[in-house]
Amino acid sequence: MRIRNISLSIGGDEYKCRARSVELRPIEGVTLCTDDLDYELTAELELTYGATGTYNQLSALAGTLVEFIVSPLDGVAAATNPVATFDAYMPAIPIMVAAPNEVGTFELVVQSEGGAAVNLGA
Repeated sequence: MRIRNISLSIGGDEYKCRARSVELRPIEGVTLCTDDLDYELTAELELTYGATGTYNQLSALAGTLVEFIVSPLDGVAAATNPVATFDAYMPAIPIMVAAPNEVGTFELVVQSEGGAAVNLGA
């Protein structure tokens, strides 16, 4: 299946149009039979500025516990669209990442606090 419309919500704001890639995986050492799996989210995001920019919005959340919602498709949870919801502490965001004539990107890496709920629909 080709994933074309990833949904990435951070603190209630949608970041899918600013995400270059998103990966959500169980943290090593935890088995799938363990309740409340902890997950690690890695997302490559464009670094933008202004009232709705990634820097301004995410740096304001640094050090706080934030809700993350991730799914392969924009829409309701289903067997073909698992939706993961979890809380994680927002790290500090770089002020600048730049190369000549390129859009700056940064890697956001967070780990779930207290597991993640993965909804496969009913």
